[in-house]
Amino acid sequence: MSAILFLTVADDPQTWAALGFTLDGATARLGSTAITLTGADPGAKGVTGWNLADDSPLPASIEGLRTTATPGLTPAPPAPVHPNGISAIDHLVVMTPNLSRTVAAFEDLGWECRRTRAAAAYGQQNMRQAFFWFGDVIVEVVGPETPDPAKADRPASFFGLALTATDLDATAAFFGDLMKPPIDAVQTGRRISTISSRAGSSVAIAVMSAHLKESP
Repeated sequence: MSAILFLTVADDPQTWAALGFTLDGATARLGSTAITLTGADPGAKGVTGWNLADDSPLPASIEGLRTTATPGLTPAPPAPVHPNGISAIDHLVVMTPNLSRTVAAFEDLGWECRRTRAAAAYGQQNMRQAFFWFGDVIVEVVGPETPDPAKADRPASFFGLALTATDLDATAAFFGDLMKPPIDAVQTGRRISTISSRAGSSVAIAVMSAHLKESP
């Protein structure tokens, strides 16, 4: 099974430090995954690539997702909780105009789709979500139930991150008006909120209460 060793993000390290993340140079560790902050870039935003622990050869682009692989490595031990109360990455969201194509591309690389479900997701109706485990991170692939023929050939892209807080109310208090009041999540017993773009990150960031069980 592949695991995500690190993600590259087109944000300045100072931005994430101001958001209450502990940094080692330009890197913040969330759970067993490192976030490498490459600096603000007018030509890029958000998550720009991933590095996977995978012993199989991987292409440099998977469905348009910039990919590198490091064989023979295992993820680092989980990092300490950050001052903002965030402990790990819950899931990485990938948007695609053609869900069946992207799921097939992932499965061709040996990555198991755990399940799919219909949902109204990210402000859009008639969407479907497919879930993959990459180490301790869920990759949620989201696309329309029926691809739009005018868009179906376009590549997939990284959309954003959902992070896990040890105490969601305390994290909401830390962020103040930069974070919406938590509401019930789709997953029974969990809650979710989002961090405003006013906080300065180019990544779409949600924050969730802790997992209740091991499957998405």
